[in-house]
Amino acid sequence: MLSKIRHFVDVTTLRSIYFSIFNSHLIYSALSWAQHSSKIKRITILQKKAIRLIKFLPRNSHTTLAFNNLNIIKFTDHIKIENCLFINKCINNIIPSIFIDWFSLLQETHDYTTRNSIAGTLTVPHIRTNKYGRFSFISSSINCWNYLQKDSHGILFHSLKVNHLKNHLKKFFLNSYLTPD
Repeated sequence: MLSKIRHFVDVTTLRSIYFSIFNSHLIYSALSWAQHSSKIKRITILQKKAIRLIKFLPRNSHTTLAFNNLNIIKFTDHIKIENCLFINKCINNIIPSIFIDWFSLLQETHDYTTRNSIAGTLTVPHIRTNKYGRFSFISSSINCWNYLQKDSHGILFHSLKVNHLKNHLKKFFLNSYLTPD
């Protein structure tokens, strides 16, 4: 669809078509199915192909700057944002009570202050297996939160409202696209 219509409409319209047709299917329930799915690589390739079509880029060109120019988040980064938003909702009790005990801040674990507890990182549970431990949703979400929290320049994710955290993370990822891969 994008390849046929791109010659007749402007970039803004192509971006709207991308979000209505492609991105809506891409992100639907991605929090549950896209943690360590074998389909992520294929989806990333399709997303980059769509970006190249919108920007009229050659077949093998880099797309990082095009993502920034179009103000579109990469699929893998979208998963990271959704993971962080889910943790934020759990910590702030904005989610059903069954999920509330899944994550705990490191500052709640110890009675003493550490560098990581001040930074707002989460407690990493002890993991014994790969399938149900290291590659689980909980573990990958905690690792993502802790990594992004350390790069946040003192902004504590758990103290932000959901919309503010989402906007902060989107800006963070879009700014990271300014330097090519």
